[in-house]
Amino acid sequence: MDGAIALACWRSQIVAIAGLLPPLALAAPLPGPHAEHAAQFERLEGAAASTPAAAWHAPRVLPARPPPATHRVYGYLAWWDDDLTTVPWDALTDLALFQVEVAADGTLGSTAHWDATADALALAAPYDVAIHLCVTQFDTATLRTLLGSATARARLVTALADAVDARGADGVNIDFEGMPADRRDEMVAFVQALAAEVDEVVLAIPAVDWSDAWDLAALDDHADLFLMGYAYHYAGSSRTGPNDPLFHGGDVGSISLSRSIQTYLGDGVDPARLILGLPLYGYRWPVAAGDDAVGATTTGSGSAVFWSETAADPSAPRWESVSHTPWRVGASTQTWFATVRSVTDRIDHALTMDLAGIGFWALNYDDGDDALWTVVRDRTRLDDPEDEGGPDDSDTPPADSASPTATLRVGEPLLVRPGDIAVLQAAVDGRDVDGWRWTQTAGQAVTLDDPHARAPRFLVPAVGSYAFEVEPLMAGEALGRADAWVVAISPAGRPRSGCDTGGASALGLLGLLTVLTASTRRRPRPVRHEHDRRR
Repeated sequence: MDGAIALACWRSQIVAIAGLLPPLALAAPLPGPHAEHAAQFERLEGAAASTPAAAWHAPRVLPARPPPATHRVYGYLAWWDDDLTTVPWDALTDLALFQVEVAADGTLGSTAHWDATADALALAAPYDVAIHLCVTQFDTATLRTLLGSATARARLVTALADAVDARGADGVNIDFEGMPADRRDEMVAFVQALAAEVDEVVLAIPAVDWSDAWDLAALDDHADLFLMGYAYHYAGSSRTGPNDPLFHGGDVGSISLSRSIQTYLGDGVDPARLILGLPLYGYRWPVAAGDDAVGATTTGSGSAVFWSETAADPSAPRWESVSHTPWRVGASTQTWFATVRSVTDRIDHALTMDLAGIGFWALNYDDGDDALWTVVRDRTRLDDPEDEGGPDDSDTPPADSASPTATLRVGEPLLVRPGDIAVLQAAVDGRDVDGWRWTQTAGQAVTLDDPHARAPRFLVPAVGSYAFEVEPLMAGEALGRADAWVVAISPAGRPRSGCDTGGASALGLLGLLTVLTASTRRRPRPVRHEHDRRR
């Protein structure tokens, strides 16, 4: 059968929660911004409407695989906006599936929010993104009981290690908010025991440790630290101001991201284990009519506003120069938020301080703002993979200098579903080819209908990622090699965008990843610090 394999569009249901939210109205800063959002969405979960998603065709093109990472980009994916297909996989190094709650006795609640792990792992594989399972507890009394019991701590360690093993995840993310100061040592003991059983552990830590509850200099011997760099001003603040001020002073206040970083580094935290978390949301507060002063008195509780909402506003924002924050003034409101400019300043500061990288709460709040993720990639990826030491061409014959330059092209990663027929694609420009050699390099073993064809096909058996290496041949010799990926997710993956292509026969429709045939490019994993994985 020649050409495209026609594959039917299919529909799925998504829970459209994020667009149906009333304002957040919490009056207290604790237990923190993660809890604030989670509690609000939990109250709305039962009343949320379901909306049909736009139909889409498989296969569907995924973003091209990027150059290797120089710094970590850590993203949380919350269950209320968990479309995995809209995640910027090509900009991330780590993704945490938020969340499952732990009880005082160390048992886990419903793990339904981790059911997306298989799909997440499939989508993550072409981009070398680590998948973490996020466990939470936001109640101080519960944390005191949990951490105060050696039995409960051991039970939780076992439960998390079993969950990681059963689901094939890379690690865990611990988000304990409202930590009791009298459990500092017990928290260290828990994390030490957990790190002995799980390869990768990340702790969400507060922007300001008001009660001195965190022994971070001891904890970073066993875990990486995600600094929740937001809610410096929060819904219940008495004065308006930036959610994540880069610097402090004057009407902005006395705390800021830069001060938090400096404080933690001064306490002995290794900068190579510290990730600066940034918000993809801001706050809007009611104020007296016409009050356009920085630090204006609020007349009620503020509400969270997501990046997608503030970015859609065509009006030019003001710029607060101390905190490096955009803001807008309404008739009787002030809105403080984030933009590409403000995020760029914060990323640059984190890199200047030699931190491990940056991260975001929460993915999909930006509604796929390409300008944002372009900046992230530009600052956290190599300009050219060869900058990391050059290509590995040990298996590639020397290029014939008398021959015209040849370019091997393969399609970008394809998104399919189990039961589809996937069509691989390759082409060579600038030189005649006698034949092809396709070899599977990752994923459940499949059978290509013709591993020597330019466009072999296979039946996708299950959720997962399938990687292949293709070599064009001339006179029996390989001219070079390149990787091709197919990613299969379950129908529950719920892609939301419309049909992109009717099939996979036209290489031009897929987008191209260019590889010079004179070299072999083997993708290294993103740069991680030597202690990111268990020694």
